[in-house]
Amino acid sequence: MMKSRLLLTTLMLCIGFCLVAQKSNSCSAKGQESKTKAWQKATPNQRVGTIEDFDKAIKKNPNDTTAYFYRANLKAAKSDLNGAIDDLNQAININPNYVKALGYRAQLKDEAGDIEGAIQDYNRVIKLDPDNARAYSNRAFLKDETGDTEGAMTDYNKAIELDPTDFYTYHNRAILKAKCDDFQGAIEDMNRVLEIDATSADALYYRGTFKAYAGDYNGAIEDFTKTIELEPENSSAYSNRAVMKEHAGVDGALEDYNKAIKLDPNNVTAYSNRSMMKYESGDLKGALEDISQAISLKPDNAEFYKLRSDMREEAGDHEGAREDFDKAHELKQ
Repeated sequence: MMKSRLLLTTLMLCIGFCLVAQKSNSCSAKGQESKTKAWQKATPNQRVGTIEDFDKAIKKNPNDTTAYFYRANLKAAKSDLNGAIDDLNQAININPNYVKALGYRAQLKDEAGDIEGAIQDYNRVIKLDPDNARAYSNRAFLKDETGDTEGAMTDYNKAIELDPTDFYTYHNRAILKAKCDDFQGAIEDMNRVLEIDATSADALYYRGTFKAYAGDYNGAIEDFTKTIELEPENSSAYSNRAVMKEHAGVDGALEDYNKAIKLDPNNVTAYSNRSMMKYESGDLKGALEDISQAISLKPDNAEFYKLRSDMREEAGDHEGAREDFDKAHELKQ
């Protein structure tokens, strides 16, 4: 019987095997690995000029709200978030109903880590422009981050009602549905994403993940295969396809693990899963080598030490097995 794989997924949902977290290519909000959901960034049409040009315009007319707005855009492009927010504050103080400035300030506040401030700005945008689908979608994204799952889902639903063609909102709602264990709903939303853009490797990867959680291992294999066709260097897709091949009883899992590790020698999940596969096939030496490599990459994972303890015990290394058992116990405290 196949031993269960370890859990290490973006969505943190336990189904008895370990998938690799996807680093979303469509995410541009903060550039963090942990932020896996797509984000709609404001991209104001730039009025021609430099920061110095807008300095002069503001000096000439201190109430020129558009000059503040576009100078903020230039400052943000130079990573001067505080300066950009200050300019947007000025524009909004002059015109409290400046929807574009409020929306852009919300985005920059989020990038600066002020999520509550960003939500407040989106509240103002929606009050002024109740048909603004982007504001609902981005507010949903932030509500999800704060743990307001119900509020996030309500906002995503409203955003889709206002704009049923929006790629990003379906993408984000799919991930939220999966977090709520609604895998079929998540798959349906990713189907919609792929109707809009059939070449989205990111959407294919996520749909494959959701199919895995739903128990559709062959369907997951198909989606990870399509992901690999679009992104041949995607180590995570190879690693996850290997897991699915094991569960579906399809040949080629070991080759996929090998490829995943060749593409990314730091793919700790591929090492741990390949270790288990080797262990189950009787290659105890190879299994120990792989789990030891996984430990070197992630030395704070108690389960890895527990696995190696079992393997060492079977190999006759009783002292090593005891050391690993004690280490696993220590890490779980």
